[in-house]
Amino acid sequence: MLAVGGIHLLNAGGDTVKCPNASDHLDGIWDAKTRGSLEAHFRGSTAGPLEAAWVQAADTLDEYADTWVIAYSVTCDTFVKGNGDRDVLVARAACLRDRLVDLENAVASLQVSPTLTTAKTESALAELLAIDECEGNNARDVGVPGATNRP
Repeated sequence: MLAVGGIHLLNAGGDTVKCPNASDHLDGIWDAKTRGSLEAHFRGSTAGPLEAAWVQAADTLDEYADTWVIAYSVTCDTFVKGNGDRDVLVARAACLRDRLVDLENAVASLQVSPTLTTAKTESALAELLAIDECEGNNARDVGVPGATNRP
């Protein structure tokens, strides 16, 4: 595997490169094992089972991960095909890497919370920055103080 500006590529032989399966980037971050572990944590909460909070968390994290996979796949495919502005694509890939870290941090904060509550769940999920802010020239503005990039 090689990386060009944060876009991971697989050598398909010779000068040919292709994009890896974007969902592989979610391994250990938001996969079936992590999801199951987090569900057990919610169901075993000392505050009692938090069914509604778990459903909210699972739905939000599933949707976020699915959106991330689509955005990363499109970015990588566009880069490999040589379409689009290379600098914008590299900025988009960097933004998407940051969003993957956001997802990892949100899951981790829920996993380590000894006393889960609906408020703590909502707070952790509110930290997820909008993936669509990684599109186009907006990717260059991500992280700029004062930029609006919350969902």
